[in-house]
Amino acid sequence: MFLEVIKFELRYRLNRPATYIYFAIFLILSFLSVSWDGINIGGDTGKIKQNASIVLFGIAGTLSILPGLFFASAVMGVAILRDFEHKMESLIFTTNIDKFSYLGGRFIGSFIILLLISTGFIIGTSIGCQMPWIEKDTLLSVGIGQYVRPWIMLIVPNLFVFSCIFFASGALSRKMLFVYLQAIVLLAIYLISGTLIGNVENIEKAGIFDPFGYYAFAAETRYWTVAEKNLLSVPFTGYMLKNRLIWVSLALIVAAVTYALFKFRTIPSPIFKSRKVKTRENVAAVLAPIPFVKPSYSSGSGFKKVLTLSKLYFKETIRSVPFLGIGLVGIIILLVDAAYASQWNGQELYPVTSMIAGFAAEEMFPIIAIMTLFYAGEMVWKEKQLNFNQIYDSLPLSYGTPILSKFIALAGMIFVYLLCFIPIAIAIQLFKGFTHIELGVYFLVLITRVYISMLIYLAIMVFIQCVVSNKFIGFAISILFYIYIIFSDDIKVFNNLLIPNSGNLGNYSDMNGFAAGLEKFVVLKLYWAGIGMVLLVLAVLLYEKGTESSFRSRLDNMPQRFKGAQAIVLTMGLVLTLTMAGYYIYNTSVLNECNTPEKDKDLQVAYEKALKKKYEHILQPSVSNIVAQVELYPAVGDLDLKAVVTYKNLMPTPITELLIKFPNDDDLNFQKLQFSVPMKLIKNYKDFKFSVYKLDQPMQTGDSMLLNLSGKRINKGFRNGSSNVSYVKNGTFINNTDIFPQLGYNKDFELSDTKDRKGRGLKEQVGLPPISDAEAKRINLFGQRGRIGLEITIGTVAGQTAISPGYLMKTW
Repeated sequence: MFLEVIKFELRYRLNRPATYIYFAIFLILSFLSVSWDGINIGGDTGKIKQNASIVLFGIAGTLSILPGLFFASAVMGVAILRDFEHKMESLIFTTNIDKFSYLGGRFIGSFIILLLISTGFIIGTSIGCQMPWIEKDTLLSVGIGQYVRPWIMLIVPNLFVFSCIFFASGALSRKMLFVYLQAIVLLAIYLISGTLIGNVENIEKAGIFDPFGYYAFAAETRYWTVAEKNLLSVPFTGYMLKNRLIWVSLALIVAAVTYALFKFRTIPSPIFKSRKVKTRENVAAVLAPIPFVKPSYSSGSGFKKVLTLSKLYFKETIRSVPFLGIGLVGIIILLVDAAYASQWNGQELYPVTSMIAGFAAEEMFPIIAIMTLFYAGEMVWKEKQLNFNQIYDSLPLSYGTPILSKFIALAGMIFVYLLCFIPIAIAIQLFKGFTHIELGVYFLVLITRVYISMLIYLAIMVFIQCVVSNKFIGFAISILFYIYIIFSDDIKVFNNLLIPNSGNLGNYSDMNGFAAGLEKFVVLKLYWAGIGMVLLVLAVLLYEKGTESSFRSRLDNMPQRFKGAQAIVLTMGLVLTLTMAGYYIYNTSVLNECNTPEKDKDLQVAYEKALKKKYEHILQPSVSNIVAQVELYPAVGDLDLKAVVTYKNLMPTPITELLIKFPNDDDLNFQKLQFSVPMKLIKNYKDFKFSVYKLDQPMQTGDSMLLNLSGKRINKGFRNGSSNVSYVKNGTFINNTDIFPQLGYNKDFELSDTKDRKGRGLKEQVGLPPISDAEAKRINLFGQRGRIGLEITIGTVAGQTAISPGYLMKTW
């Protein structure tokens, strides 16, 4: 019987499309991680070979987290649970099957499938390293054992641990939400380990407590040199061995407890038993006349139905044990962050509100993202899982009422979840003796950094679950969506209009609030809100209702569902999306140039190839004195500049050419550039803002010349890339290179990444000069010879304090 149950489970899983989808995701991610330079799942390799042991372990550890954790919950969590969902438990429990065959057969059969899915790692990485476009000198000559080793040491133990925990949750609770809760708990322990490893004293704790083993091998290889990372294999000793033994032992204990507690009965095990319902004595029924009900289909009654259902779903969700458990997990994470992450080099940081709120937002974001994924699936499929869907669908509800009410309930759930952390965070501040509590900052940080993004994610997740015909396929697609967001930069997707969580305001500053542009943030969030509205309307039109199970039949019935309300919301969503997209494109492509990191790298390569050989060793005069007047307009990011710069030839030979590199800021324009000595422009490299002048008379050693300049910076809208945080309302910080022309070829503008240089046909950069180089000792860290005199007058708005190098002489 034991073998028969295993065979049954294998046949069942091999006939499910989700099994092959999971395998394909594992294989494709593994393949791309070693064959595509843009995707760095195993970490940025640099000078480390792409198939080095430490890189493959990094890939294996990452895939264990995402998507391995979710695949394990989908496969192992329902191994027993599905019998109860399909109401087959009474029939199965009356057969002659014994508990060991039932539990053991289901577990082993499902675990074998999970292992087969995970072999996508071995196949994907081994094949990926054989691709013809990969340069051979970036690979090690290794056998198949190099790819099998991380699978055995990381992936297999991880999947076994997950399997025991998820199998136990599903078998004993008989509710899928308890399985999701365990997944979130494991993720939370991983996040806590990440916090601990930031402090050297806590490395051992992080290495042992991480359920994925990622920080265990990271701690074991923490001090390896580049050569060791290329040549050595991650050892199965130290942190790694302890971690694996602890978690596998824990998994075996969970399996034993599951076997002991599981009973062949239709009600849950005692630890998950529902609360007893108070009974009362039978009272004779009193017949009453049936009231006459007059149906109302007005917009007001429709609103009441949405409100009533939203309250019902909301209360049911926040009162559930899994939700309370997830809340407890979040509190623990916040407490650990407050204890360990609020230290810097062993010194306790002042627990200001912005820092504590930032910790809460940063750590809660992945937890809430996973919670949104799971709850969206459970809420959309709720009635069908209870076999109540046909009765529910026959109720006098509009097509949009179920979807809208579920969306509102989940949005409320996320808001309440975030809200619960504010009093905990305040208590942490008070406990540490900090009394300047800024309640508004908590709301501002949590709403802008987490809540708005989660509403957009929620709309997308609900849409996915309404379109697919299987909840777990919806989960797989949702996971791919998250993977797309995480690796959007790696796969060269830089346009913020294509990245749902783009345009964030960044960290909140006590000095300047959110330094990034608020206008850009609002435009992008409204753009994605419009897309969310469109997707929710499509979700209503494609939602599986009644016996309409095939996607084709739902498409055919879309015109019947497309009523007035749906048309209005769809039109509003499209108008909002197109309007915001047009305004965004106008700012990023018309007012400003839409650069991408790849374009910037190409420009750096062109700069080096065009100028390095010609101009790197041409000697230039040094700055000896600056007299400047700067007017700042911090509210709008503008600046006026007037200056007289004195240059002196400190070189032993005459200088005949002047090489001028202008600042890269496109918003800064010079109206006046006048030298005190005659010269002619002989070459202008517009793309690099680099000009070459020929002096009419050579500049002799000790000679000086003046540059009289004036310029104006006018901020023009916003850009697609990162916002310029040098010019802010309070706390503007400008370097001399931001506003003054520099002389000579500057190596700082070269491409520095070894792999990027090699891929673009550049030689490896020369390192620092030897300590015995007398000429190099004459040049300071910023490429300047000798000291300079500085006299600067800074004007700004009232309430601002200007700071500059030198001594303060006068204020007015």
